[in-house]
Amino acid sequence: MAGLNFIYGNNFDDSLVKEVVYDTANTITQYGYEPIFKGENLFLYFIGYDDYPISVIENKEYTIVIEGHIYNSISDTECADTVHSLIRSGSTESIIEWLKQQDGDFNIYHISSDECLTIISDILGRVPLFYLNNPDSIKIGGRSIHFIKSFLNNIDYDLNLDKEAIAQILLLHYPFGEKTPYKNILSAGPASLIKVDNGQMYHRKLHEYNFENKNHKNKSIKHNAEKIAKLILETCRRRSQLDGNHIASLSGGKDSRLIAASLDKIECDFTAASFYHDNAWTMQDSKVAQEVVQQLGVDWNLYKSDTNGTNMIELLYRKGGVNYLSLGFMVDFLSKIRNNYSGPIHYYTGDVGGLIDSSWSVYDEFNNTEEAGGWIIDNYKEMSIEDVSNLTGFTHKEIKEFVTNRLDEFPEDSPRSKVEHFLTRERGISLDFHGEDRNRTFFWTHAPLNSRPVMEYLINTPREQKKNYQLYIQVLKSINKEMVDIEYVPYGAPIGSFEHLTKERIYNLIPNQSLAQKYILSYLFDISGYSNEISNYISAQIEKNDEIGSYLEVDRLLEYVDNPDEYSSEIGYSLMTIITLTEYVNKDNTMLDNFKETNF
Repeated sequence: MAGLNFIYGNNFDDSLVKEVVYDTANTITQYGYEPIFKGENLFLYFIGYDDYPISVIENKEYTIVIEGHIYNSISDTECADTVHSLIRSGSTESIIEWLKQQDGDFNIYHISSDECLTIISDILGRVPLFYLNNPDSIKIGGRSIHFIKSFLNNIDYDLNLDKEAIAQILLLHYPFGEKTPYKNILSAGPASLIKVDNGQMYHRKLHEYNFENKNHKNKSIKHNAEKIAKLILETCRRRSQLDGNHIASLSGGKDSRLIAASLDKIECDFTAASFYHDNAWTMQDSKVAQEVVQQLGVDWNLYKSDTNGTNMIELLYRKGGVNYLSLGFMVDFLSKIRNNYSGPIHYYTGDVGGLIDSSWSVYDEFNNTEEAGGWIIDNYKEMSIEDVSNLTGFTHKEIKEFVTNRLDEFPEDSPRSKVEHFLTRERGISLDFHGEDRNRTFFWTHAPLNSRPVMEYLINTPREQKKNYQLYIQVLKSINKEMVDIEYVPYGAPIGSFEHLTKERIYNLIPNQSLAQKYILSYLFDISGYSNEISNYISAQIEKNDEIGSYLEVDRLLEYVDNPDEYSSEIGYSLMTIITLTEYVNKDNTMLDNFKETNF
C-alpha cells in the first residue's frame, strides 16, 4: 500500500527498519521510499509512487505531514497551524467539529518536539490506516499491512490470522468493524485518533453517524435531488482543480456514468477508461460504457485485463490480503492506465452508490437485532451458516452473534436503522473503501459519491425517496437526462424502467446463493461455479500447506475442491484468498509463485 508508515520504539536497530522499508518498496512495481521523520524513538517512512500526495510542514514546535488531499483547504500551512492548535488544546470536540467541515481524503500526522505522535483520519476514513494493537510490543502502523507484517516477521513476532474474521469473510465477504484478516492488526476506521507517546499507544473513535434521524425527511424529493446533484458537482469541481491527468472509470452500471456526466457538466478535461476480460458481464459493460462516452463526446480507452497468478501476487503485496485475489485483473487494468500517462493521475470512480439508490435502504421492520441480523445473513450471505460452521468450527449461534453483536454496537434504537448503518459501514467502508483504496496504490483516486458532503446528506435523506431509484433518477436527470435512457447492464434495460424494476423484483425474490440464483447467473452472464484452476490451486495448497488446518477444516475443504461447479465463483476466490493468507501471514512468498502464468 502506498503511503506513510510509522514505527515507535527504542529497542530495535535502525538498519532493520531500513531493510524492511527497502524490501517492502521493492516488492511492488514502480515504488520507492523516503524517510519523512527520524528521531530517537520515532521513524516515519513513505513507501509508494512519485506523485502520491504528501505535504510536510516543519517548524520548531512541530512537524505535520498531510497525507492525501483536503479539497476545501486554503493552504497546507494554514491547515497545519489549525491542526496544531486543535491538538495542543486537547479538545477532541473541537477536532470533531473541524473534521465535520472538511471535504477530503486524508490522514494527518502531528509530531511534537518531544516526538509525541498524533494521527487524525478524515471523518469517513477515506484513506485506510492500520495499526498493531498489542500493548507489550513495538508500536507500528500506517498505510501498509504488507510493511507491518514484514517488520513483525523480521522480529519473530508470532503473527496469526483472526479466526473470527475468517468466518465473517466467508459469511458476508468482509470482516466487521476494525478487524482485518490478521489477529492484532486492526483497521483504524473513520474519524480516528491514534496517539503514541512515552511508549504507549491508544486509538479512539471520534465520531459516529446516526442513521436514525433523517434531517431531510420533510423536504421534497425534488429539493433533495437538486441539493445532492449540486453537492456532487461541487465535489467534482474541487477535485478537477488538481494538476494532472483526470480519468473516469466507466462500466455499464449506473454510478460511474453519474460521475462521468458530472465531470462533463463542470467541463473537466477528462478521458474515460474501461476494462474487459473473457466473460459476458464485462463484454456488456464495455458496450454500454461506449454508449456513455459517445453521448458525452469524451475520449475513451478500453483495456483487456486478466486475473493471473502474477497479478494476484502483486495485489497481495499492495493490499496485504484485504482485497480478494479475484480482483487481480484490476492490477492489470490499473497498471496499463499508469503506464499510458506521464505525470499525476486523478482517477474517478462511481464508488459507492448504495446510499443514493435503495441498495442500502431497508424497507422491512424487525422486532429486535436477532431478526435484523438474520435478514442481513439471508440477503447478503456468500456462504451458508452451515458451510461456514463446517469450515471454521464456530457454531451456528456464534456465527449469528458475530452479526447481531455488531448491530448492537451502533447508536441507533431502531433495528432497521441499525441494519442501514451496518450495510453502509461494513459493505461500504469495510469492503468497498478497501477496493477503492486498491486503486490508490497506483494513483490517487476520487470517489465523489463517497465524499463527506455527499454521504452526509444522503445518510439524512429518507429511504422512501430512494425506493425504485426515484432519487437517483432525479439526480441523474438534473445533471444529464440522456444518461437515464442508456441500458443498465445487470438488467439490460434503462434505469428505473418497468423492465428493469420488474426484473430486479423477480431476482430479489430468489434466495441468495440458491440453486435458482446460480442458474440465472449462468444463463445471463455465463457465471457458473469456479474454475478448475482455482480447484487445482486449492488442492496443491492442501497437499503442501500444513497451516491451513489451523484455520479451516481440511476434510470439509476437500468437498469444495471436488465440486467446483456446485459453488459460486465468489466462494472459490474467497477460499483461495484465505488459504493464501495462511502462508503469507508468516512469510512473503506463497504458492502463487508456482501459478504466475495461470489465468484463474
